Amino acid sequence: MLNFAVTVTALCLAIPLTTLARMLATGPRTRARIRRAFHDHATNAQGATSSAKTPVAPRNPARYYANEVHSS
Repeated sequence: MLNFAVTVTALCLAIPLTTLARMLATGPRTRARIRRAFHDHATNAQGATSSAKTPVAPRNPARYYANEVHSS
């Protein structure tokens, strides 16, 4: 019975420990991918400010779909 309890405890501890090890191993690569994604989608306004005459463009414009009809 003690062997069974030790085995179950070891299995229960193995799951969070393997998850932690995987996070530590893949963390830098994942953070780099997230930073690269944000950098690629950043907008550059170059100090421009909006006024009442010029409305602000959306930060993330709608995606273009091939079957969409755009108004001109």
